[in-house]
Amino acid sequence: MASFSTSLAPFEDPEPEPESKREPGHTDDAYKPSSFDDQDTHDGQSTDNSIDISNQQQSTDSQSLPHTRTSNPQDPTDTMVFGSSILPGIILVMSRITRPDLISPTAYTTWYEGIHIPDILNITPIESAYRYIANQPAQVDFPFSAIYPIQNEGFSLLTNPNSTWWHVPITSDTLPIASHSIFDLAQFSFVSYRSLLSVGKAPSKDTGAYPYVTYTTIPVPARGKPDHSALISAASAAFKSPRPVRSTLFRWEFKAASNDGASAPVNPPYLVIHEFAAQPKGTPTPYSISRKLGDLSVMF
Repeated sequence: MASFSTSLAPFEDPEPEPESKREPGHTDDAYKPSSFDDQDTHDGQSTDNSIDISNQQQSTDSQSLPHTRTSNPQDPTDTMVFGSSILPGIILVMSRITRPDLISPTAYTTWYEGIHIPDILNITPIESAYRYIANQPAQVDFPFSAIYPIQNEGFSLLTNPNSTWWHVPITSDTLPIASHSIFDLAQFSFVSYRSLLSVGKAPSKDTGAYPYVTYTTIPVPARGKPDHSALISAASAAFKSPRPVRSTLFRWEFKAASNDGASAPVNPPYLVIHEFAAQPKGTPTPYSISRKLGDLSVMF
C-alpha cells in the first residue's frame, strides 16, 4: 500500500491454536485480495460506543480513466445493518503531483475540486465526496486523498471495466500539458474498502465529515478471526490528546490498476481511518479537509 499511512505491527491472535492440536501438514492460508478469510462482519462483536456500519455541467472531455485491473476479487454478500446515512464502504483515492514544474498544488486542487469531483458526482452513482490535503505533504508519498462513500453496488465501480467510474474524464483543456491528461501530471491510487466497525460519534448530517483524518494500516493476522474492536483500540493507542472522535475499521476489497506503478499487495492490510475535531499531533501525518461536495448527509 502507498505510504500515506502509519503501519502498526502485525496484530496477533491472543489465543493461537497449539501446534500439537494442528493437523499434520497444516499451513496457514495466504490472504489474497480475491479471497477474504475474515468474513465475520456479522459476528455481533461491538462495544458500548460502537456503530453498526451496517448542479455542475458534465465535462465534455472524451478521454476517460483506464479500464485495466489488477485482480478479480469476490464481492462478499454484506450481512451488516447499516444506518440510513453511513454507507457500507468507500473508494479511497490517493494522489500526488509528478510534474510540479507544470502544475502547482493550487492549480491541481482547482481542477480536482472544480472539475473532477463534479464529474464523478454527475456521471457515477456516488453521491458525496470528501477531499483532504496532508498537513505536512513532504512527509507522505501521497499528500492528497479523496474519500467517496459507496453503497454495496458501488464496489463494482472499480471491478467492472464498463462501469460509469471508468467514463469519468481524465483530460481537461485547463490542464497545462499538451495531452491535457491529468495522468501526465499526477499519479493516482484507486482502492475500495468495506466498512467493518465504526467506534465513536458520527459527524452530523449538516457537516458530513470531521475536519481532520489520519490513516493507519494493520497487517492481517496469520490465523484466527481478529476482534474488530481490539484492532481499532490498537490503532487508536498512539493518540492521547486530542483523541479521535470516531475511528472506522475497513477491509481491503479491490485495487484498480492505475499510473501509480503499484499492484495489489499479496496480503492487503486493514485500514483504520481516525477522524478528529481538532488537529492531532505527532504521527501519522493528519490530513485536513479541503472540500466537501455533494449530499453531505451521505457519509462514510
